[in-house]
Amino acid sequence: MQFHLSDGFLLSYMKWREGNRVVIKNDHASYVKSASYDDSYECFKKYLRIVFAYSGSASMVSESTPIKLNEIRVGDVFLKGGSPGHVVMIVDVCTNKEGKKAFLLAQGYMPAQEFHLLKNPSHDDPWYYEDEIKYPFETPDYIFEEGSLRRLCY
Repeated sequence: MQFHLSDGFLLSYMKWREGNRVVIKNDHASYVKSASYDDSYECFKKYLRIVFAYSGSASMVSESTPIKLNEIRVGDVFLKGGSPGHVVMIVDVCTNKEGKKAFLLAQGYMPAQEFHLLKNPSHDDPWYYEDEIKYPFETPDYIFEEGSLRRLCY
């Protein structure tokens, strides 16, 4: 597992658990060997806190590719890169007998906050229906342009 931070630095969990920690100097990240090997859950949570603090929608654009709506699957995102940018993630997908898909979206804001489901502003239920999606695509807190549906490369 590895993530690019906003400055482009690749933060690897393998290196992190080997004791390499990130130092930010002059807005650039680098590794410093400052801990011993640790594959505990607590160590993993510390790694994720750094990922959440120093990565965002700007770094996700280069780590993703556009996809078509009919290709949607759990883990795909609607992404507006930049600062500020915004990301919502597809967290569930279902398909009816006719092959039409519906999906649930969730978001967490920045800095990383509680991840929560979004309610579809067009319905009483939270599901977004494939055949109703038009661009610009509106969620309760953000509007996404065509081409914003993307699949992360990791």
